[in-house]
Amino acid sequence: MKQKQLGIHAESSAHPLKPEFLSTDIYYGMSFARIGPGTVISRSTDGTPLCFFEDQEWYLPAFAYNVKDNPYFKFLPFYLVSEHHPQNVELCKKLFIIKMFSINQKSGKPLRLASMHSVHSLLSHLCTYCDKNKLDALEVFGTFDTFKKFQKNIPTCLNRPLVALIRTLNNINSSERGLLLDGGIFPYMQKKSRESRKEPQQFPVIPSRILYIKYHQYNGCISDFFAYHDKIISFLQAAVDNPYYGRNKAIHSSKKPKNSSPEQLISHLQQPINFKTAIRAHGLEKLLTKYNWHMASSVTAFLALVQHCAKNLIHLFTLMRDHEVSGLRTGCLEPVKGWNNEALYVVGITTKMHSSPKPTKWITTEAILKPIEALEKINSILSPHAKTGSDYLFISPAAHPICNVSSKSKSIIQKVNLEEKLPPVPITEEDIQELETIDPYRNWRDDKRYQIGKPWRITSHQFRRSIAVFAGQSGLISLPALKRLLGHLTKVMSIYYMQGCSAKNYKFYLINPELVKELRKAKQEADGAMFIREALNSTERLLGARGRQVMEERQNVIWLHDPESYIREQVKRGLIAVKDTPVGSCASLEPCDKRAHGDFSTCPGCKHVIGKESVMNETIAVMRFDLAQLDVGSVEYRAEKQNLDDFIALRDRIIAKG
Repeated sequence: MKQKQLGIHAESSAHPLKPEFLSTDIYYGMSFARIGPGTVISRSTDGTPLCFFEDQEWYLPAFAYNVKDNPYFKFLPFYLVSEHHPQNVELCKKLFIIKMFSINQKSGKPLRLASMHSVHSLLSHLCTYCDKNKLDALEVFGTFDTFKKFQKNIPTCLNRPLVALIRTLNNINSSERGLLLDGGIFPYMQKKSRESRKEPQQFPVIPSRILYIKYHQYNGCISDFFAYHDKIISFLQAAVDNPYYGRNKAIHSSKKPKNSSPEQLISHLQQPINFKTAIRAHGLEKLLTKYNWHMASSVTAFLALVQHCAKNLIHLFTLMRDHEVSGLRTGCLEPVKGWNNEALYVVGITTKMHSSPKPTKWITTEAILKPIEALEKINSILSPHAKTGSDYLFISPAAHPICNVSSKSKSIIQKVNLEEKLPPVPITEEDIQELETIDPYRNWRDDKRYQIGKPWRITSHQFRRSIAVFAGQSGLISLPALKRLLGHLTKVMSIYYMQGCSAKNYKFYLINPELVKELRKAKQEADGAMFIREALNSTERLLGARGRQVMEERQNVIWLHDPESYIREQVKRGLIAVKDTPVGSCASLEPCDKRAHGDFSTCPGCKHVIGKESVMNETIAVMRFDLAQLDVGSVEYRAEKQNLDDFIALRDRIIAKG
């Protein structure tokens, strides 16, 4: 039975609290003075209580918005051998409820489960600390010196949830929270919070060489899945029908082989079918060797790897966040007819800055079809074995019987570093130089995470930032180069990234304003970095009116204390801009109607041009290559030949003008 908790604010629930529940259930904005034994923590859709305050495991399914949200909270490990442990655990449970359901001025909603797991970890440390020091937990909050010792004893990663908990307790009166809070604690934690607050470093842009390799790794893994899809299904079905199939030795299982007689069961127990024998029988030897399979559950581990690769490609194609991708449902694609061409929307939810699901759309291209199809096929394999959440695009492979997982949370996608199952990509000097080009203000060479020879560590948000920066300013990686590099950024997506998209008469910035804001911010950063690289720090002779001006300014920067900071500030104010062009760069602050249509005939006399002979020579080389692919004598050949001749003449004029 699909269950939904009722312990939420009546206005935000599809199943509002009944009047008789208001005195027994927890809900947003409740009075915390009545919390105690008998309090109902959650209910099923028919009103039956799922768990109570005194239970040692709480189940909060109504707040699980995707397959990574774990609605189970265990308090049994809190019970330690101590004279104070019963009241300490009771206090920690109450603090858990207070933190989750107190009035939140920012979102107006209960806290997310991910945040509550951090609070749960903090409260676990509180119980352990009190047990070791034979303390009543009330003393920790009632005495400043005791609290200070506790705060110094916890891991630094828990300081943030501790600050948030103290802030919440400080905002409610003592009769509500059920404890005295020493007046010196809140100012102390505010000070500690300010001291530890560092200017956050942005997620790094993935160097283009590494992005290229990872892209092909992900595509290769998905292609392997498609190539052996039917054989994988056949193997897994055989393992479902016979739990001893593909095992190196007999296993003890409460599930009997399907449609088997007692004699067959005994035979299977005595002579289980060897894993490698079963793999050969289904023609999966190539995958066994390539992905180092060594037991039956390795096959479902491969499904998890395919899910991971498909997920990262979705990040790459849409700029979705981690929880947004993992929260996708089956049938999430919506075709649209845009002003430029046909495109696709990925329809999902986001909880960023909302604390509850908000419907959102991300525009993408047909390249999304391959990873989505792979996830749909894996879903069809696993969904018959998943007790809940089978309509989610992502289902944990642990739900399959071959894994022999008995945990209640086996359907939840666990945080596992699946990148380790793919070949590592070591960082090179070329990669470091590219990072320095993109963000010249960051000390990359002293950062231990980005040392030459060490493998690059991929995180999901790196894709969002990488494509935002690359697309926001094509100078970091030229957009045509990126299209060739990855083979997925079609014209539709390119125009969307650069200008936005209007499909079905909706402006995209109204559908997803946070993403548009991030793209614009990334473009500002990219503009500043590109101007520093292409103009300020260029060792090449700059041509054209603006190029000559930059060279003169470069020789007279005595009046600039920090030219790079000055450039970045000018870019933020909209006083400096630079865009890649076939002749070098263009520093015009306004859109160029001629350059937008491929007409560069006016560039030699334009005051905004920053010409580079090397760039123009590269453009000519590309044009000659393209010309060689055409049929001599055709109309297309004559037209492209004329374009080439015109561009060579244009280059000569720019060089002549200096």
